[in-house]
Amino acid sequence: MKKLILLLLFIPLVSFGQDYGNSADAMKLCTVLQTNNFGIDAEAEKGLDRILSVIGASKRFVLKPCDKIDNAIAASYKGIRYILYDRDFMSSLNSGNNWKNLFILAHEVGHHINGHSLDLVLYAAEVVEPESLANQRKQELEADEFAGFVLAKLGGPISAANQTISSISTNSDDSYSTHPSRDKRLKAVSKGYYKKTQSSQANNSNFDIIYYNTGRWEGPVKKTISEEYLEDPKTNTIVLGTTTTTTPYGKGIFIFNNGEVYEGYFNNNLLKDKNQDEEYYYEAKKQLETKNISEAKRLFNLSFYTTNNDYLKFHCKYELGDIEFFEWFRTNNDKNLSKAISFFEEALSFNTDLNKTHPSIYYLLAQSHFKLDGNSFKANKEKTIEYGKKWMDISDRPFDDIPFMYRLYRQLFFDNEYRDAIKYTSIIFNEGMGKNIMSKDFKFNTENHSVYESAFFDALKIRAISKARTDDIDGAKTDFELIETGYNDPRLKEDAKIKENFIHFYRAQFYRKNAKLVIDYIRLNYSLQHLIENSSQYNDRKYSTYLIYKAYGLYIIDKYSSETINIQEMCDLVNKAKVIASENNISLPTWEHFSSYISKNCN
Repeated sequence: MKKLILLLLFIPLVSFGQDYGNSADAMKLCTVLQTNNFGIDAEAEKGLDRILSVIGASKRFVLKPCDKIDNAIAASYKGIRYILYDRDFMSSLNSGNNWKNLFILAHEVGHHINGHSLDLVLYAAEVVEPESLANQRKQELEADEFAGFVLAKLGGPISAANQTISSISTNSDDSYSTHPSRDKRLKAVSKGYYKKTQSSQANNSNFDIIYYNTGRWEGPVKKTISEEYLEDPKTNTIVLGTTTTTTPYGKGIFIFNNGEVYEGYFNNNLLKDKNQDEEYYYEAKKQLETKNISEAKRLFNLSFYTTNNDYLKFHCKYELGDIEFFEWFRTNNDKNLSKAISFFEEALSFNTDLNKTHPSIYYLLAQSHFKLDGNSFKANKEKTIEYGKKWMDISDRPFDDIPFMYRLYRQLFFDNEYRDAIKYTSIIFNEGMGKNIMSKDFKFNTENHSVYESAFFDALKIRAISKARTDDIDGAKTDFELIETGYNDPRLKEDAKIKENFIHFYRAQFYRKNAKLVIDYIRLNYSLQHLIENSSQYNDRKYSTYLIYKAYGLYIIDKYSSETINIQEMCDLVNKAKVIASENNISLPTWEHFSSYISKNCN
């Protein structure tokens, strides 16, 4: 109810009088309307019945007296069409007969019939914007013309309408008014009042309004009387009777339910549904292409509120979210990201097949949460990971954004989600291997440079470590050997060396735990040598451990292979490790047979 109160402060309701009176009181009384505290005025109800009988329309209006608004107002709310009227205002115009009152009611009915009173809910949702002053004046003239037509059909005098218009309007400049000047309104009334007579003389037929599901025909009609057997409800017998069929005849106008107007001869194509919801959507896409963002948003909303198709609802909300997401780059306002998330999640709430086949919505959801956290993993980490995984699961080209994939799979790795890390690094790995990245014939070019170069080896390193952590020893070994191949290939060397300390630490750890052959110790020592050369006792507490493990590796190579090692190098490594460990109170690993070997060969 509070939203309705605020809304009525800004949305002009279509009314009869030139002066809106006390809009604050009108707002309160219209709010009270929703509580149904007012009774129905019997005379007004009868008047409405007479008006509707003229045009053959169903009674789909709620008529309510609303005191102290000094006006009569047509409004729609939640799909219900209302006509509110002030008894005192109506009485002040009624001098001995009720033709003036009927004219006013007909004017408000005219607003509804002509589609002027758009639902307040649409305004609240920003589907439609308030009409311009010029368009409001045009609508008033259309309602005056309709009321004049009804008055004539009921046999009322045109003077009643003219007196009513004259009493509430002036001929002052109407440029900044919602209502036209007096002469314009009198002319419109006259046009409607004499429409029937003019049509009859010109076409030798009657002017009338015929209602259809898609809209209404206004123009000349032909009435055909035919005999047919009918059931008499009083006697339950079949009697010969007559029926009158009214059909369009000659040139007229057809006004569709969406307000679109066709002029010309009637044809059956006018009765076909126009799929206006889709027309709104495609027009919105065109507006988006021309950077007319506000109009595109309006049309996407209009398409959403006029369709019953959940797939179209999904696309409308997705497009609105997409607009807000990219608007963030211009405004840097997190409200845009929050709106984007809301639109995207509403799109998913329709549970269509698109939830399983539309990767972009998950990508943008993940990115929105990620950017809300300042391009990091903080309060929104769970959502970023959740939607990021769904994006990578259903996208056929997630590697189009390698940097974001990198953030996601590395976070999974650091969260100890090793199996997920293996799954998503394998996407990049498989793509690279499918393009023969390890082949000598492979060449980086502008098309695949960013996709396969450093990204391939980074993903491979994370995958190798994750496999080691999940006890896939053979798989980890294969991946580590591929990395080594990259080190030894001049084409791939620089890419394979990305974050070397990181990979050599885990590679050494893996071979230390799983070494079974001499070649494993050679690989272990290769990584340890890199760590020793690129760190020191001052920035890495494991530095002494690197030294002792390399010495142990040399011992194994000397003992179990024909290779010759530098005994003095091994001894220097052990002595240096012991000094650093002692200075820093660090315990070093010991092996009984290795200790004996050191005592025998080192001074």
